[in-house]
Amino acid sequence: MRPGFLARGSLASGAIIGVLSQSLPQLLSMPCPNLCSGRGWCDSGDRRCQCYAGYTGADCSLRTCPSGPAWADEADAITESDVAHSSIECSRRGLCETSSGKCICAEGWEGAACERKSCPNECSLNGRCVSMKYFATTPTPNDALRWDFEAIRGCKCNSGYTNYDCSGQLCPYGDDPLCAWQRELTLLVGTKEWEECSGRGLCSRETGVCACFSGYGSSDGQNNPGPYEDCGYVLPAVEAMAEFAGVVA
Repeated sequence: MRPGFLARGSLASGAIIGVLSQSLPQLLSMPCPNLCSGRGWCDSGDRRCQCYAGYTGADCSLRTCPSGPAWADEADAITESDVAHSSIECSRRGLCETSSGKCICAEGWEGAACERKSCPNECSLNGRCVSMKYFATTPTPNDALRWDFEAIRGCKCNSGYTNYDCSGQLCPYGDDPLCAWQRELTLLVGTKEWEECSGRGLCSRETGVCACFSGYGSSDGQNNPGPYEDCGYVLPAVEAMAEFAGVVA
């Protein structure tokens, strides 16, 4: 082998080793990015920040957000656990604001991790927002404590209110005057004798007042004239017609 090559190779190798030997201490002495922002420690092996809990990013300058079961997820069919709804920031129903560590939830969702549904219109301030766990009062043989048993919620309206958001007022109930005295008795499946406006008027959800059909008026709750405004009283002319038609009033 020609000596010249050895010489040049030796010189080149020596130069590289020399550069590395000079730069290695410098590399090892380099701090981690931004000194990990004071929110983590610097790994001396690879000069990477190991962030404290609640922080992330190359320099640990970003905040993490609360996590919850993912509303949209795929089951883990690779492992034996086969677990869906894995824990993830903002439950996949919001965006993480990394400067504050707070979730900005999508419309219809709330909670620190956007982990539960909001009730519509805050139940119009006429009811309480309660979870599926509260509504499930009937025992079932299966496990009722599913992942979303406190996440799915709806309105429990105060007395006198109705609709999905408790925005409507209930009207007075009464006994249908043409099917009297059957409040506790159903003669035909599907029939209703005890109902709003006594089944003889239309209820205004805005006012909670019955608009009685022609020939019907306010009763005393016993199909006689009275103050209930429930359309449960048959005006004399209609009563006569009903008797003539063979309907027992």
